[in-house]
This record gives sequence, C-alpha cells and structure tokens, in this order.
Amino acid sequence: MVHLTQVVFAGLVAWPAAVCAAATDKKPWPQGVSLKSFIGTEQKIALDGVLANIGPNGARVPGAGPGIVIASPTKENPNYFYTWTRDAALTYKTLVDEFLFGNKALQPYIEDYIHSQAVLQTVTNPSGKLLPSGAGLGEPKFNADGSRYNGNWGRPQRDGPALRAIALIEYSNYLKSPAPPSSPPSRNTACTSQAPQILCFLNSPAFFDASKGHLLGNINIGSFRSGIDANTLLGPLASFDVNAPCDSPTLQPCHSKVLSTFKVLVDTFRDPNLYPINANIPKTKGVALGRYPEDIYYTGNPWYLITLGAAELLYDAVAQWERQGFVSIDKTNLAFFKSISPSPSLARAGTVYRAWPVLNALSPFSAILNAVTAYADSFVSVVQKYTPPSGSLAEQFLKTAPGTPISADNLTWSFASFLSMTHRRNKQFPPSWVPTSSSSLLLKPPSQCAGTSYKGTYAPATSAGAPQLNVTCQSTILFQVNASTYYGENIYLTGNSSDLGNWDLGQAIPMQSSNYTSERPLWFAKVPLSAGENIGYAFVREQDCGQGWIWESAVDAGNRTVSVPPCVVGEEEVVRGETDDAFRGEGGRSGGC
Repeated sequence: MVHLTQVVFAGLVAWPAAVCAAATDKKPWPQGVSLKSFIGTEQKIALDGVLANIGPNGARVPGAGPGIVIASPTKENPNYFYTWTRDAALTYKTLVDEFLFGNKALQPYIEDYIHSQAVLQTVTNPSGKLLPSGAGLGEPKFNADGSRYNGNWGRPQRDGPALRAIALIEYSNYLKSPAPPSSPPSRNTACTSQAPQILCFLNSPAFFDASKGHLLGNINIGSFRSGIDANTLLGPLASFDVNAPCDSPTLQPCHSKVLSTFKVLVDTFRDPNLYPINANIPKTKGVALGRYPEDIYYTGNPWYLITLGAAELLYDAVAQWERQGFVSIDKTNLAFFKSISPSPSLARAGTVYRAWPVLNALSPFSAILNAVTAYADSFVSVVQKYTPPSGSLAEQFLKTAPGTPISADNLTWSFASFLSMTHRRNKQFPPSWVPTSSSSLLLKPPSQCAGTSYKGTYAPATSAGAPQLNVTCQSTILFQVNASTYYGENIYLTGNSSDLGNWDLGQAIPMQSSNYTSERPLWFAKVPLSAGENIGYAFVREQDCGQGWIWESAVDAGNRTVSVPPCVVGEEEVVRGETDDAFRGEGGRSGGC
C-alpha cells in the first residue's frame, strides 16, 4: 500500500497546474454540492445523530437510560448531558412521524420512550410529585439516568407534558387504527374547558402588536424585551395540521398573523449590525435566525433549529394553501407577500388567488407557492453553508464570519429539526387532527376570555411500567428566607423529612429568586409536607465554581421548625402555612470562575 500511495501521489503532482488548481478550488461537502444532494445526505446523518443520543445504546450517550433522550453529549461549556421533557417530546414526535412514514425499525425506540416517560412522571422532583395534584409533571429536566435533577432551574415548565402527549397520541392512534365503528370521537373535559380559553388569549390583542405587525412572544415582563421571538415561529410548527384552515385560532403556519410575524422576525435578524453574517444577502433570500434580538446566551447567535424551523414553516404554509386551493392576501399578511411575490402586482390586499383546475406554473396561485417554496429552500441553504464536513449540527453557529458551530455539539433537537424540515419538504405530513365528520368537534374560542381552572385526576401509568404510588395527605408550606447572594449563588432548603431530603443536599429543594430585590433579597419555595407533623429545616448556600456548601450556623433538627396544618383533600397546593426567615451565618463569595 505504501508503494501504491507513492505512485498515486507522483501522478497527482505531475498533473498540469490548471487541473490541480481546479481540483483545489472545488468546495468540499456540504458546501460544494447541490441543495438536494445536501439534504439527502444530511437526512441520514440527522437520523443517526438523533439515535446516537438516545439510551441505552446511543453511541454518544453512555449511561443514559432506555428511551431517555439526551439533549447533547456535551458535558462542559455547556453541560447538556440531561434530558429535557420538551426536547425529548419534540424529538419523538419527529421519530413517530418517521415511523409512520415507513421506518418501522424505530418502533423499539418509541416503545422504550413510552416506558421511560411512564416512570419519569412518577419521579418526585423540585416541582413536586405526580400525586395527588400532578405538580411534578411541570419539571423540565432530569438526569441522564432518569433521576431527579436538583439544580436551580426555571420551573415549572408546562409545555413538555403537552408536547409529549401529542407524540404519544399520534402513536397510540396508529396502534388502535382502524378504530372500531362503535367508537365515536371523544373529548376530555379538561381539554374542552381550558383549550378554548387558551385559544381566546392567544387570539386577543394582548398577543399581537398590530402597529408593528407581529405576535408577542413575551408579555408582562417589562420593557427590556421587544416581544420579537422565535417561539412565535416554533409554536405554529407544533400545532401544524395540513388540513387546518388558515384562519384557525390555533395560529397555523399559513395564518395571516403568523406570516406577518415571520417577516418581522426575519427582518430583525437580517440586520447586519445584529448578525454580521447576514450582510449583503438579498431580501428575497433566507438568513440565519436566532432566538430573540436581546439574547445574550453565548453572545446571542443563530440557531440551526430555528433557521430550519423557518424553512419548515414555509413548507407547511405551502401545503396548507395547496390543500385549501387558494391563497388569501389581506392587510395583515400583505408585507410578507410583498417581500416574496415574483411580481409586485400580485401582492394586493383583498386579493384571493385560487388554484386553476389544470396545474399551471404561470397561474398567480402557482407563482406565489413556487416563490414561497424557493424562499423556504434558501433557509435550508443557510444551514448548508454553516454545516461542518462531519454533518454534525450544534446548537448555534457564530453570528460573525466564518459562522463556526458553537455551544452544545450534536444537539438532538437540531438533528430532529432537520428531519422534520425534510419531511415537510418531501410533502410528508402527520395524520390530521381536524375532524372531518363533525364541525361540532372543533374547539372555538369564546367571545370573551376568562381565567378558569380545572382540577385534573392523575394516576401512574402502571401498564406502561410505572410503579404504584401511595398518596399521603399533605399541606403546602411557603418557605421564605432573606438571603443576600451574588450572581451564581443559590439557596436550598433541607430538613428532617423525606419531602425536604432528610438533610441530604442531593435531595434538597432549590429555592426560587424571582421576587428577589436589593431591598428584600427573598428566596422562596412552596413545598407540600405531611399534614400534622413538626418539621425541622434549614437553609444552605450553594457556591459557584465548585466551592463547598455553606450551612446556616448551629444547624440541627430543632434549629428551625414548622408545624404543618391539617390538609384538605383536593386543595393540596393551597398554601396553608408560611415562614419568614433570615439566613443565619456567613455569606458566600464568588470563586471568580
């Protein structure tokens, strides 16, 4: 082999200089191939990338439990070697789609996921327990082995369980299809009582800035955020139904408000002062997109999954227009259509373009759909430009040239987003949720919004492998402590009961600082405790940079006590007692890491 290599090398150096130059100038994969070729190759890489991040056999995630989706194998700067309910659900929604589209080899992965989530729901965590109130379902993050994550985090987060339900309902419908003729469609009471109110709020003026033309990704958080946020792009992807009408209150990809918001979001990141790599890109072409313009995480860079999401949203919209047979231009979406229209005369408010009986690329309807499809492809081309030769998709890529991948590597959600985008580009759609037999099954928002609630009934999914749980009568105590802290320092609560970790810091309760001010450095935690008991407790400082914990002075079982009042069945989350303490002992000092 050595001699053969020498011969080949000698032949190469003997080539004419012009031929060598041409060979050298050719760009490597993926930048040097067509978009179609890139997608075909990267689709397999993306699927392999997802499966490599799922336990127990994922090549990149040793130690992950069966069916557990690890966000990324990266363990330092940042550490993403955890499972997030949201990320896992979105990933498995894509895998269920892939399975329904014909990849039956994925069924064991889906079955593992079902079992893992049945068990995970029963794990007591800082957000609470499954029983009796379901509070523990709001926990966003767990360790790779499925145990509780006890670090400080934004909790609870309510979207994960809903996204998980969507993925599992789609798979469950496959298992029971075709449905017996005697099984009419049914709706859950919690759904019919709460979903219309959610739709009402989402469609209210509070969530849409008509003067600026965009949905508000954040409300009631002060003036430091513009409300321009990629969650207004990702949300319609989760609610997408190819058969849904564009004026659906579920804010589908082809909804006028969504299209208007899309243009505002893209124009925001098109600004080269925000993202220099987007300089000199024509306005008819896609650009790299990030989360929101005020983002400072890793200095705020473009995300692969968001840029891919832009393409997917446009493919979705095209599919919906094709299904309904027309495109409607109004005052709200006019700016979007002006930006992509192949002819200025086509983009006029109050115009409806219908599909011709015979497919004709010259019809206004076809011309608009072709333009939107080309626009979608241009966002995929952005991802192609900044994908490394390995095909790995990180969380982000730098907003400055050369757009190097940054943050967590091999991000599962990035891979899943590529797969989902590819499905939509290939005209592959999940089963429709829109009822075809009865319009009465469609949820409609009320004329006036009202804040309502519904008490759910919870039980472990024992048939899927969850353990049986014992329910004890509990009352919630609001623990409050004034403790001045530095950035990166956290306060934990522990005590002599199992609910407080039995003095084990690994099971202590992370407290929240959302009400912290310089005048009152308040940390708090709402904790359900066994009714009628006297509980000993204490507060502990968690230092940054791996420094040791700082306990309150003179801590023992009788240092602080609280008497837990009697419980009321069905009102376990109602605060029935509270403390008002001040941290006793020395404060912490930043380690400077």
